[in-house]
Parts: sequence; C-alpha cells; structure tokens
Amino acid sequence: MTHPHEQRDGLDVTSITDGLDDLKDAHFGLIGCGIGKSPHFKHITALKKLCENPPATDGAVLADTLLAKIEQNWRAGRDKHDTAPSRENWRFRKAGKMSTRNASAEVTFERELADLGGENWANQVPTSSGLLGPHADKRRAIDLVERTGAGEFELIELKIESDTPLFAALEILEYGALYVFSRVEVKALGYEPGFSEILEAQHIKLRVLAPQPFYEFKTRGGRHPYQLDWLEQTLQTAAGRLSKRIGREFQMDFRFEIFPDEFAWGPEHRRCRSHILKMMAGRRPLISRSDDR
Repeated sequence: MTHPHEQRDGLDVTSITDGLDDLKDAHFGLIGCGIGKSPHFKHITALKKLCENPPATDGAVLADTLLAKIEQNWRAGRDKHDTAPSRENWRFRKAGKMSTRNASAEVTFERELADLGGENWANQVPTSSGLLGPHADKRRAIDLVERTGAGEFELIELKIESDTPLFAALEILEYGALYVFSRVEVKALGYEPGFSEILEAQHIKLRVLAPQPFYEFKTRGGRHPYQLDWLEQTLQTAAGRLSKRIGREFQMDFRFEIFPDEFAWGPEHRRCRSHILKMMAGRRPLISRSDDR
C-alpha cells in the first residue's frame, strides 16, 4: 500500500519539497483543523490556536521527518529527470540589480541591503534549483545570507508585512533541511570541493528577522505578542538534530530576531546606506536565552 505522502512514480515528484507542507501541518496537529485552506500552518488563526495551548512537539522528530521526505523525493525523482543542479545553488553572491517596481517591502529592503551592505551580504541564494528538472524549484531561494565570520553564515528569512512567525520559522527550517541534504549528498549532486563556501561552513544560523508588529496579533483591546518560546525551542531542537547529520564539528541553530523599535522602511529610506545598516545593527533576539551571543 502506498503511503499518502509517497509517489508511485518518480515523475509525480515535481519539487524536492513535495509533501513537506502536509508533514508540517501533521506535526503541529493541524490536519483537519478546519482553519483555512491547507497548508493550515500559514494562517494567523492556526498560530493563535497553537500559542494559546502549545502542543507537545518534538523538534527532533520534525527535523527527521522533513529531511527524510526530501531524501525520498530525491530518490524518487532523480532518475526520472534529465537535469543537473544549478551551478548557482548555495553560491554566496548578490542577486544583482533587479527592478523593485511594485515590489513588496521585504523585497526592496533585501535588495537594498545586499546592494549597499558590503561584501558580507548576499541575497536570493538558490538552494535546490534544477534538482528535479530544469525548471524545478528555481524560486526556492533564501532571502538574505550574511557571512558573520570564518565558516559562519546566517540564513535569514526576512519578514516585514507578510505571513506569520510560524510560517517564517518553518520556511527557514526547510532551508536548513535542504542545506543538510545538500551537504550529505554533495558528491551525488556534483558539488565539487570549493564549489560553495556556504556548503563548507562550520556554523549555520537559521534566523527569522522582522519588526515588532510581525510578532503581535490584533484584538479589539489592542496588540498582543504571540507567546513563541515553545516554537523557538522546537525549532532550536530541530536545528540541532539536523546538525548531527553532518558531524560533531558542525553547528546549526535557530532564533527569532527583531528589528530595533525605531524600525522604518518606506520609499524615503531607499538608497540610504546609513539607515539600512542602522536597522541591521540594532537587531536583537526576540526571546532572551542563556546562549545568546
């Protein structure tokens, strides 16, 4: 009997992440919850429900489940598609100048930071383009990557005006799983030594970065913060579990981060390097932890 998340034929697999959203919903008990269309975890109501009564989730199980599904998709589809991974995957490069006309606040901030922030910033870093077909997963790219030291990189999911903390956290964890998959299968994917400094890192930091309102919800009585301690701990455990697939010398961790209270971003701030760097310099952990740097 075929498992509902398995494909009978590799041609049915069109993306390396096929089925991951269903697994995320299942992990948080959201299958059949009646909250919006699937994936249910993307809805504000789902996050509010989980924060009101945090589930007893195991981040290690979440990490194992996502990574196993990625590996399954790869096995099912790699021999069915005449393609090779893009040579741009995991490259530490700026995406180049692109039009920001009608672009979201996230897109304009990301591109301005990459353009003006200096040599330690890259944006729109592809993760899995071409793994399962020449047109597959071309847009599956990390918003921002910062080189924070020798062999250390932050992979940042940037949010300003869209989505929820749960959606963003699971998005960056998915990239973390894709990173570990790429490291484990580096030879099979044809990534030779020196191909990507990101893939040779010793410390990968998964981050969600957003202004204060992103971490709050509205009621008639005003704005209230989501209680996200449980979610950060779940994702931190998941990141630690993923790191073990690479080895003892490698570390991966997760954290929610927040822009400074005076964060502002509008047309008047574009091309203002000092403002952008001030906003980035003032970011801090959303939740205080004993291991804060």
